[in-house]
Amino acid sequence: MAAGAYLIFGEAKNNLGKGSIDLDSGVVRGTLHKVAASLSTNINGLSVISSVGNELADGNGYSTSGKTLSAPTWTRSTSTMHFDATAIFWSASGGNLTSIAYLVLWMSGASAGARKLLAFSRLSTAAFNVNDGSRLTITPNASGVFTMV
Repeated sequence: MAAGAYLIFGEAKNNLGKGSIDLDSGVVRGTLHKVAASLSTNINGLSVISSVGNELADGNGYSTSGKTLSAPTWTRSTSTMHFDATAIFWSASGGNLTSIAYLVLWMSGASAGARKLLAFSRLSTAAFNVNDGSRLTITPNASGVFTMV
């Protein structure tokens, strides 16, 4: 599945500017969340992953520690910055993954306060399930996960 446009959390922009999010050397993780997370209404009020509710529960091929984005790149071309990574996927095993709505990207950290939010994507106009034995693959747009001007 090609993810919709990613929205950058307001506090992530602040943290990028202050240098407390380092996309060159930091580890970016992704987690799946249900519709009730209501991320689009809280984009400027959230700063750490623990403040985002309604993550899928552990089990059936999903882990609440999320997945690490592979091959992340943070590049500059003139005055535009691009963040990109390879596709991320989950395979349902032992049961269905249900009510999926969002992919949330956040920085891995040793403490809850260090796990800063980065961006999120609404994956579909309606919540969906990944049936047991099936795989959800989320591929970034050809121009990257997000671009900052």
